[in-house]
Amino acid sequence: FFKENKVNNTSNTPLVTIGIPFYNEAKYILNTIESAVNQTYTNIEIIISDNCSTDTSLEVIDGIVQQNSNIQLIKHTDNIGATDNFNFLKKVAKGKYFMWLGAHDIISKNYIENSIKVLEQNLSIVMVYHNSVFFSDTVTLENLQDDAGSPIDTTNFNHARNRMYKVVSNLSYCTAIHGVFRTKILNKNLLENIIGPDNLLLFATAEFGHIKRIPKIGFYRRDINLKEGREEKLKRYKDYKIISPTSIDKNNLLFVGSHIKYILNSNILTSIDKIKLLRNIINLFSKTHHVSKIVMLTQVITHFFIKNK
Repeated sequence: FFKENKVNNTSNTPLVTIGIPFYNEAKYILNTIESAVNQTYTNIEIIISDNCSTDTSLEVIDGIVQQNSNIQLIKHTDNIGATDNFNFLKKVAKGKYFMWLGAHDIISKNYIENSIKVLEQNLSIVMVYHNSVFFSDTVTLENLQDDAGSPIDTTNFNHARNRMYKVVSNLSYCTAIHGVFRTKILNKNLLENIIGPDNLLLFATAEFGHIKRIPKIGFYRRDINLKEGREEKLKRYKDYKIISPTSIDKNNLLFVGSHIKYILNSNILTSIDKIKLLRNIINLFSKTHHVSKIVMLTQVITHFFIKNK
């Protein structure tokens, strides 16, 4: 299905880290790792971080780990939670560029090659993502489903506040979190323990430069959890130690408050930029997350005084 030729990489080609966080992914993780191993771009380190799995995942991947010297397997002795596992991977990455690959997803063979070409040619671009689709079972034309991405290409916007609003207002599926980042930019922020940590991270990334979409299907997102309801998602997030509050409303407040806090703490945005961006996201979140504008304005005032205390 993916027929490409290997790129003749030299010592001058930058190292890319593919980080694969996982917990109990025995059913699919081998296919995921194979898609990382079989890239046309070969100067890659693959770091697999096992979050204390209790299934047979480690047995399933033992062979491919032993056969590939560029794969590093890290086994946590305690479950550190999904968010901390994601953060851990980018912390230990050695590559100039970094991507997270979901442990049940698949990338095309030229995914890294396409991304590095864009990043190496334009320093203003800080992250590249491909078009993505949902799929079930195996990646064949018959099993491809709907678009799994969001239109967050910011290359038409010069100002950071406009790029950031483009991201936050257009995200539906956050599949772009599996794009290829400049590691030094990605390390400026951590994923937070809130519902939608990927949303906040992409929002933050756009402050530092452009997010570029490659208009080719390159990311194949397995349709796991696609039809779950909000309460089911809340339970899953709690099981993954992503969040602790039990109320959707409380989690919405955490999500909104994190964006507000990020804007107010920015050292890049001007005061005018902050005011305009806050006005826009308050209007947006009152509609999309059903949070009162008065509550959000209260958060702005509270964060402002804490920051300037």
